[in-house]
Amino acid sequence: MIEISYQKYKVLIYTDHQYTVESADNLRLYKRVYVDDSCDRYSNVSNVAILVMHGQDEVASAIICEKGVSTGLSESSFIIEESVLYICAGNKLYYLNIPDLALKWSGQVDYVTNFSVQKLEDDLLVHGELEIIRITKLGEIKWRFGGHDIWVNNSGFPEITILYDRIKLVDYQSNFYSIGFDGNTISKKAENYTVAVIYSYDKIVGSAKLEAGDFSMGGIYGYFNPNQTYFAQIQQHAREFLNTNGQNLKDWLALRLNIQLENGLFLFPIGGITIEDSEELPEAPKRIDLAGVDTKIINDFIIENPPKVFVEYPWEAISIEKKLAFEDLLHQEIYSSGSIVDYLRSHSTDTILKEATVSAFCINVNSSQVLFEIQSKKIDQRIALISFKQSDRDGTRLLKAIKLFNDFDEFKYLKMYPDRNEWEN
Repeated sequence: MIEISYQKYKVLIYTDHQYTVESADNLRLYKRVYVDDSCDRYSNVSNVAILVMHGQDEVASAIICEKGVSTGLSESSFIIEESVLYICAGNKLYYLNIPDLALKWSGQVDYVTNFSVQKLEDDLLVHGELEIIRITKLGEIKWRFGGHDIWVNNSGFPEITILYDRIKLVDYQSNFYSIGFDGNTISKKAENYTVAVIYSYDKIVGSAKLEAGDFSMGGIYGYFNPNQTYFAQIQQHAREFLNTNGQNLKDWLALRLNIQLENGLFLFPIGGITIEDSEELPEAPKRIDLAGVDTKIINDFIIENPPKVFVEYPWEAISIEKKLAFEDLLHQEIYSSGSIVDYLRSHSTDTILKEATVSAFCINVNSSQVLFEIQSKKIDQRIALISFKQSDRDGTRLLKAIKLFNDFDEFKYLKMYPDRNEWEN
């Protein structure tokens, strides 16, 4: 049962599995019964019940009985706007007045079933199985949009996302679409990939065309194009890692693999990197897989077409040499017996960085601040801003301050954009 407070009322919405059309034996009776003309006691599959309560008093009750594919009831099955309940039932959409639940309008929207309804400007956007539909609050359909497949995605991508200027869609085959609020296509990426370079330490070992995989698991994959450095120094380790189910993990991690996108962003796959390279089929295409990449990073820089801007001045992407150097410096500071230990102890955060996996991300060229992606069992934050200072004695960099952010978006709005505005002014 879903419960919503609206004005002075409480609206309860649930599925009444016991209700049968045209039966005198129903345990629960409703003041209003909305039944499809072709629906009888043997065919209805969607019984959506609605109660409106004022305190302990029942103000109104209704049940919608519809044929068609039933997709279940969820928070996205309805919205309430201006004292009207807009709710999906089978392949129809119902408009019911609140509080009396009188029928304002109903009609078929998708041909099979409707999964969700949400607000789009002054209208409604319905997520159907076959189509995405924009419909007015008077029941007038403005446009329909169909993809190459049904609007159900089993790879974890949200099928429909409304942005400030467009709608993002993903179909069953994980084709990605951007459409305007007028229903016209802005872009389509059936091959939604971005080019990346793969490093071992500071040596390039190949490139790959990466695309989103299992989105819910932070998965990215792509065909790997190796070079001679890979064949000479990496291939045997890659094959052994797969053939032994990771028994040579220590040796594999010692290769210090890094993946950098075209925009300079280094990915941080906390679930690891694997390269499928068959010894039995040496000429077969090779594949690289990454797991545990932040899904916001995947969405903004792999899925988005075009991808979002990575950094803005005075923040800049870093080279592989700087990335390795910053990570080594941070590691040295964390495990040294100098100022970092005193700093951590004085701030009661001595376990945060010591137990964290880190990846240098970008740098402020006008200061000594470096941004790191982090992963720690102790905290939920994914971003750490590290400020270094020069030692008065030997000129080496020492850690000065740490500030944590929930994710890269929070860092951008609280730090990068203000830094940009300050520099521009």
